Amino acid sequence: VLKERKLVDFSNKIYVAPLTTVGNLPFRRVLTRLGADITCGEMALAQCLVDGQSSEWALLRRHKEEKCFGVQISAAHGDQMGRCCELIEQYGDVDFVDLNMGCPIDLVCSKGGGAALMRRRAKVQDIVSNGLRRLSCPMTIKMRTGWDERPKLAHTLAGYAQGWANDHGPGSVACVFVHGRSRTARYSRAANWSYIETVARCQDDSVPKLPIVGNGDVFSWRDWAEKREAAPTTC
Repeated sequence: VLKERKLVDFSNKIYVAPLTTVGNLPFRRVLTRLGADITCGEMALAQCLVDGQSSEWALLRRHKEEKCFGVQISAAHGDQMGRCCELIEQYGDVDFVDLNMGCPIDLVCSKGGGAALMRRRAKVQDIVSNGLRRLSCPMTIKMRTGWDERPKLAHTLAGYAQGWANDHGPGSVACVFVHGRSRTARYSRAANWSYIETVARCQDDSVPKLPIVGNGDVFSWRDWAEKREAAPTTC
């Protein structure tokens, strides 16, 4: 029997996004001491966690100073995510689990994970549902603007996520993160913050709205202020 789901509020918080090869435990500890409210571990592969690989489980380690801590998981199938979340629930110490739908790496996308999920809505729903059924903490969803520059997909997928959150109950999906670049753009070009604002505004007014957190090209407090002005509806 799962414990009552604990709510996680991302509004107006300093959040340290997952940073592969950078966002390790010592790095997150430093940022926590500098004022970060919420931290998240580096992306871990669901299948490697299920297989018990110690190097992958090391990515889920939490320092006692991390006040609110999440882990980011790349999964390609619902049953895979379900088994992974069972293990996280049993052995992990986390406040939320983030589904990666943004990784552009060929090795991840070719297996159906990362940004490839943006073209497989039914698969994403299955992954989210399997995860939530096994977790007592919320899930979050990280995505890009789409696979290619056109068509853009994030506003549609965020709307579906809003419906899934409503179906699973309060606090089930805590927020949606939107990286303002497509998969094909990877990390080139400027992040499209006007589109991130569109994603935040496109939600259904008839059901509770999800917080939308934008990211991309935020390197200083000046960048943060500029992006907040460009996308005021985001967290």
